[in-house]
Amino acid sequence: MKTLMTGKRVAAALLSGSLILATVVACDAEVKPAPEASVIESSDPANAPEAKETAQTPGIEKNILAFCSTIEPSLTFWRTNSVRGARVSFNSALAEWALRNDVSVRSLVKHPRDVDIAMAKKCPEIWKETKLALATDNLSDVVIHL
Repeated sequence: MKTLMTGKRVAAALLSGSLILATVVACDAEVKPAPEASVIESSDPANAPEAKETAQTPGIEKNILAFCSTIEPSLTFWRTNSVRGARVSFNSALAEWALRNDVSVRSLVKHPRDVDIAMAKKCPEIWKETKLALATDNLSDVVIHL
């Protein structure tokens, strides 16, 4: 008999497929380092508007420190290599973290700003460095939409 896939497995399979596609596209990109700190906002992340909002995705604020710990070692590598490749790596880490910590991938895709909100509250320095490495003002702009 065939086994039916659960909702989490289907979501993981779809996300994996889109990440593979994004990786293939990223391989075509020219390598350019992330912009200097002066290009991206350099204000105090603890006072950012995101730090005062509440995330809609259940469990994200409770579990975001694990995500920050996961991506922190990659920040130096992301800053010195292709921005597109760094964004693919970020999305891959985000998807894996969400699946391991019972955070709804579907909710994250629907409310990508929750990543900014949770990181601004719990790990503001890593949030700031991640935005710099990914050359964006908001991490929600780089979350892959299925």
